[in-house]
Amino acid sequence: MTTALADAASPRRSPFAGADVCRAAGLTLPDGTARPAFDDDLWDFADVIGLPNQMAKVSRRFDFAAVSRDDWRLVAKEQIMAMIAPRHEAVIIRPAGPAGLGRAGPAGHRVTSRIPAGPV
Repeated sequence: MTTALADAASPRRSPFAGADVCRAAGLTLPDGTARPAFDDDLWDFADVIGLPNQMAKVSRRFDFAAVSRDDWRLVAKEQIMAMIAPRHEAVIIRPAGPAGLGRAGPAGHRVTSRIPAGPV
């Protein structure tokens, strides 16, 4: 019983761990600019090339340190990452087999979406 409690308390590893956020999202940064990593608590997109001029600089920064609980901070990062990088392999669940039933997703949930295999 003690082992089960210890396992439940240990943090899980995200499928996005170690990812370069801008590269996964297809965002371009000038050479030599610091690139936000998934594991960072601050994602700064202020220098991303091609963002609209009217977008406020404060809107180009995600400060996950404001989320006090580690487990919810990870959920927030994963949600944003899935939204800005919808083609990341951890986000795309392709149909498996003729019935179109999806395989288990990253969290072990069964998915039944029918996402096309090719480019959209």
